[in-house]
Amino acid sequence: MELKKRREISINQYLFLFLLQSFLALVAAMFLWFGTIMLLISTNQMVPADAAENAVDAWAAGLKADDVVMGEDLPETAGYAIFEKAGNGEESNLSGEAFKKAEAFGRADKEIRQTEFAGMIYVRSETDTQVIILTYRIGAYFQNETLRKLFPHLETGLILYFMLLMLLALIFVCVLRGRKIKKKMQIMKDAAVEIGKQNLDFQMKNTGIKEFNQVMTALMELKAELEETLNRNWKLEQEKREQMSALAHDIKTPLTIVKGNAELLQETALDERQQENLSFITENADQIEQYVARMIEASKMMNVGRKEKGTKVVFERTEINLPSFLEQIRRNAEHLGRAKSLCIRLKLEELPEKVLLPEESLKRVLWNLLDNAVQYSPENGIICLYAGCVEGGAAEADAEKTEAEGEDVKVENAGTGVENIENGGQDNCGEEKLRLIFRVTDEGPGFSGEDLQSAADEFYRADKSRSSREHFGMGLFIAKQLVEEMGGKLLLGNGEQGGAEVKIILKQYF
Repeated sequence: MELKKRREISINQYLFLFLLQSFLALVAAMFLWFGTIMLLISTNQMVPADAAENAVDAWAAGLKADDVVMGEDLPETAGYAIFEKAGNGEESNLSGEAFKKAEAFGRADKEIRQTEFAGMIYVRSETDTQVIILTYRIGAYFQNETLRKLFPHLETGLILYFMLLMLLALIFVCVLRGRKIKKKMQIMKDAAVEIGKQNLDFQMKNTGIKEFNQVMTALMELKAELEETLNRNWKLEQEKREQMSALAHDIKTPLTIVKGNAELLQETALDERQQENLSFITENADQIEQYVARMIEASKMMNVGRKEKGTKVVFERTEINLPSFLEQIRRNAEHLGRAKSLCIRLKLEELPEKVLLPEESLKRVLWNLLDNAVQYSPENGIICLYAGCVEGGAAEADAEKTEAEGEDVKVENAGTGVENIENGGQDNCGEEKLRLIFRVTDEGPGFSGEDLQSAADEFYRADKSRSSREHFGMGLFIAKQLVEEMGGKLLLGNGEQGGAEVKIILKQYF
């Protein structure tokens, strides 16, 4: 068994591609940063860092000794202070410390032509009558005055912009590669989930990465082994059921002969001891007959109320009038419980009048549960059959809690006979997300801890309070199998006041 052929790479190659894409993304970010700067300069939105210095040098080179300099003659990119040598005037656009520094520099040694103070460059020029001090900062800035005020330190902004582009480029590559690797890992996860569900009818996909494909190959081998094991177990189970069915039918013939002869003996004159022995034979023959009937039912239940379609089981659903259907079930159970003077109650809550369900299978399930409840109920006890409709999320959460914790379940009391809670003529169960709930409770000894784990297993019989001569360990097993094949769940629990509770959660079909 092999994966579908497709070009694949190793993890090392995949990581190399990641590094290569990261490098290319960083180069692209750098070009974008440089292109942004060139665009700002070409559109005169940004002044280059050396623009002020070049303007001052050009102006100084054209200065003549007999020139009389005014403020408007100086470069716009520079600050200035003009001092008259005669000491009878000055002109400046500087203030504060900058002006004081310019003034001191103007009186300094004439040999010093340039100095620096607080990040500003001061340049000294002279004519016959004036001393001119020009000041400027080396650095880029916006031509627009408003932008210049908002971003006084443009170089810092450009550095931050460069770092942001680098970061975005790396994030883009990581997200892109992350999605691809996640998609490839999802292929492995999906395969593992399907195998975990024992759903082996699916096609393994090629991930395109050598190491991942090795894992997929291991999963394929596991899938093949599991499929072989399941098929082998299925065949063994089928053989077991066939043998059980054959055995049950083989027993029926001699058992019928025994019962027939016992009935003939009853018509003859017998003394007291002979009558006692005959009663013992008849009683145990009846018990064996019940046991054989349950064995036959268990072997045939896989084919009851449904038909095969390929490898999947499809139930034949029919429209059921639930209130009438459940009332008939209740009446039958009431006849069964007369020997113990049992009261069988039916409670319907927010129940749709008609649903599409496999009628025969549902009847078998409820009948097995009620039969079980009758067997373990005390004299004059009460058995309650509840049917209702709840939201799917609430039902599934309740099911998960019951299965995980194994806690006792609260049983709601019901009135005598049939109790139907009206909802103003509105059907609240018309949504697909809702579930049908059936619950059977009794006043017997309830389930022990071991019963809660194993009571629904085939041929399970408790050795404690819930064992009886009529209990063959088949009722709950049959019910559970049918419920699960209908896509539902069967849950076991105990009520707060004692007694057993068996709950069924089913999808509804309208």
